Amino acid sequence: MTKEQTVSERKRLYDAICALCGTYLLAIEELLDPGKCLACPEEAFRARLKEALVAGVLVKRTANLLLMSGETDMISPGDVRLSVKEALDTAHFAGYDVSLSASSFLEDNGKETDAKNKLAAFCAFADALAKECLEDYYKTARDLKETTFPETGQDVLLAVKQKIHADMGGVLVASRAYLSGDKGPEGTRAVTDNKADDNARAALVSHWQRVLHTMRTGEWDEEHPDVGAQILAAADAAGVKVTFVTAVPEEDEAVRRYVKDASAKIVAAVRAGERALTI
Repeated sequence: MTKEQTVSERKRLYDAICALCGTYLLAIEELLDPGKCLACPEEAFRARLKEALVAGVLVKRTANLLLMSGETDMISPGDVRLSVKEALDTAHFAGYDVSLSASSFLEDNGKETDAKNKLAAFCAFADALAKECLEDYYKTARDLKETTFPETGQDVLLAVKQKIHADMGGVLVASRAYLSGDKGPEGTRAVTDNKADDNARAALVSHWQRVLHTMRTGEWDEEHPDVGAQILAAADAAGVKVTFVTAVPEEDEAVRRYVKDASAKIVAAVRAGERALTI
């Protein structure tokens, strides 16, 4: 496959993801429009960021299940369970008292393994969560019948999956760190230093804009995403220095676990006030 063919296939995958997640992406774009959110009071910015956090995790998890459905006709209940629980955990972290529960959803959808049905079930759950958390930005429900998955090579599909996990996962970690009170390398000084506070906000919004650009265009600098570099960028945004003692794996499932574990360690380090960790 030529470089031009690879880029074209990658773009078609991102187009399919944007078609399915368009409502959430539009919400993030409106919430974190630099012209609106950089000049607003801190309390208003944090409220915007909390909504963007929920929309972002729905993009990440919906995209993951869509890409999985392109790999196989079957999706395990465990993959959907993780998606539901991460979405609800993020909503609770953002302070939303949602009526949805993982147990009731999984009880109704926990046995079905057909990929399209699993994706449809999660999309219904995600839309319900969006209506509770993003009521000012939630527009219309999606018609899954209009969503088609483009034929593509497994190497391109894996590269896009890894890129979305690294990009969206990284900016979600950075956002949670900001909302937890650590706004970057300046640490607690950022709370009282207006300049540092403004710089941290601008850096985070810029991080979101880069992720949104890739989602909309399918463009990134490297042909294959550097997961290690993405983790380092997320940690740097959270003010944590990372030292790698294990290599980034190559196998798809192992990469997902690696990114998830790294993200959890960064969040835990921020909450514990630690400035360095090993991964």
